[in-house]
Formats: sequence, structure tokens, C-alpha cells
Amino acid sequence: MCRVPAKIVCLIVGLLLVVSVAVPVMAESGAELPQETAPNPEAQAAAPILRATPQPALGGSQDLALVATVVPTAIRPISVRFEGVITRISTERPGEWQIDDIVFRVLTDTEIIVPVVGYTPRVGDYAVVSATRDGETLTAKRIVIREKWHFEFRGVITGLPPAPYDGEWLIGGMAVVVSSRVTVITNIPVRNYFANVEGRLLPDGKVEALRIEVLDPQGVANSFEFEGTIEQIPATPTGEGIWVIAGVQGLVDANTEFPANAEPVVGAMAGVKGKRLADGTLYFERIRVLTDAERQVRVTGLIEEMQEEFWRIGGQTVEIVPNTFPNTFIDESRCRAAVGMWAEAIALRQGNQLIALRIRVERPD
Repeated sequence: MCRVPAKIVCLIVGLLLVVSVAVPVMAESGAELPQETAPNPEAQAAAPILRATPQPALGGSQDLALVATVVPTAIRPISVRFEGVITRISTERPGEWQIDDIVFRVLTDTEIIVPVVGYTPRVGDYAVVSATRDGETLTAKRIVIREKWHFEFRGVITGLPPAPYDGEWLIGGMAVVVSSRVTVITNIPVRNYFANVEGRLLPDGKVEALRIEVLDPQGVANSFEFEGTIEQIPATPTGEGIWVIAGVQGLVDANTEFPANAEPVVGAMAGVKGKRLADGTLYFERIRVLTDAERQVRVTGLIEEMQEEFWRIGGQTVEIVPNTFPNTFIDESRCRAAVGMWAEAIALRQGNQLIALRIRVERPD
């Protein structure tokens, strides 16, 4: 029969006395007794488990002692989130996708959210991924394909990474993200050269470049763009010769580009892109007839002046045409038109004039 040493008996009796005295004192003083709480799985995983294990005493007998033993628990997958341009995609599930340099698995139950019903994700799309990491493996739980914002602008290249030029450029004060897997670069990029950029505007305000056209500064200085009415077309069978658009005379030849959206005729509005030749001649490289939708502008503001031929709205003058085509329809269903009232006009741009198609009048409040 195992005998419990006297020092252990004294210790147990002492502890019982302390507990029996402490509990009534806490109750009488109004102190809140500790309440049982729900177990915290994370705390349980981190805390050691105390077990009673026989330990040899100094006298040779075995005493009961509490020994801390850590019981390992299973490692839980870690949730991660990342975003970027899709550089590799698999049409099968399970399959592997890649965003920039991050490779991850896409399973049959991975939720994929697209901006338009029926849209199929593809390389070059911008995606936000919620995934779990188990060891070195990333598994996508949810993929959101961001809507594409087409963006075009021209600016001077002031920041440029070394060849192959992957990374972040600075063009016209805007951060432009370039990837050799996605971006097409025409001509060798050089600092302080102009560049035309086509791409997607990202949520953080940067531009993901799909195409960058590097321009020689001398060529830019000799180039021009403007819009105006076609006033004269030569009577040659091919239309080659000197055209007059918005009072500007320019040469048109077999290399001049005419987008097939509308036939260029006298009286039509057109956008012109060209350059000045060495002898000073203006050469029209591209003539594009503008559609009615492209010619329409919206003018809003307080009515500042009302005349029979024109109104002045928010600092802009719009022509009033009551009896010809296009004629002006004035909507006074909300209030009578008068100086000081609020107006919203849809106008057709013809040269430097704005021809009002429709004006809606409202009270300014």
C-alpha cells in the first residue's frame, strides 16, 4: 500500500482551507465570482495541458506532481487575399491559375464573380482572389473579376525601369503598370519621349497598360489634331488632293486612313489627325467622321440670358433653332423658362457652335 508523505497531506489540507475561506469572503464582499466561459479553440491549441504524473521523491517514494505536457494540434489553413492581372488561366477544374507570380488552384466549388453575365475570364483580366494557404498550396475560394475601365492618354515618359521594361512607369504624372506578358510596346522607350497609352484604369488609380506607343518629340511637335466641318473635298475619283476642314487646308493621299463608321461628305463633322511635312504642307493622316452621339454635349447651369436666337446657360451659349432641322424642343413641364431658372441642355456640336436639341427647365431649388 502506497503511503502519501506527510508534506503532501499538509499541502492538500492547506489548500482546502484557503478555498473554503476565500469563496465566502468574495461572496460577502460582492465580488463577482468567475463564470464559466465557452472554450476558446485558439487558446486551447496554444495552452499546455496539465497532467498528474508520478515523480520519484527525494526519499525514494513516488509523489504526485503536475507536469505540463504540450499536445500538438492540427495546423489550420491560413486565409489570404491578393489581386492583380491574370497571366495564366486553366479552362478545366481543378486547374491552376496565375496572377503575376502567384500560382493558385481553382476547384469546382471556387466561386467566380464576373462583371457581366456570361463573361469568361481570360488572361489580362484584373482579379481579386480570396484563398486559403495550406503549407505551400494556395486554393482559391472566391475570385472577383473586376470590370475593365478603358483608359487612353498621352504624356511624357519621366520614369522607366530597365529592359525588358516590366514594372511601373511614370507617364504624364500617372503610374503605368507594364508587363511583357500583357503590354505591347511600339518603338524603344526613352525618358522624356512622349507616349500614347491604352489600358485599363485600376481601382488604385494606376493604369494597366495594354499598349504603349513611344513617339519621337520632333514628330510630336509637328503633329496636330482638331475637329471641324468638312468644307471642301477635291473632285478626283479617289478623293486625293487638298481638303478643307474647319478652314484648314490639308493634303490627302492614298495612305490617309478613313475609318468606316461614316462616309465623309461636305457638311459632316470630322476629327482630323495629321502632321506637318518638311516643306510646310499639312498632311491629313486620318479623317474620321463623327457620329451624332459623339457630337452631342450636355450643358447644365442657371439660365443667364435668353434671346430668340440663343440662350446662355452656365456660361455656355447654345443656339435656339425653332423652325429648322435640327429644331430645339424646350421642356417647361416643371416650370416656365426664365432667367435664374436651372436648365439642362443636350446640344449638337457643329464647329464652334452648340445647337440645342432639347432643353429641360427646372427651379434651381
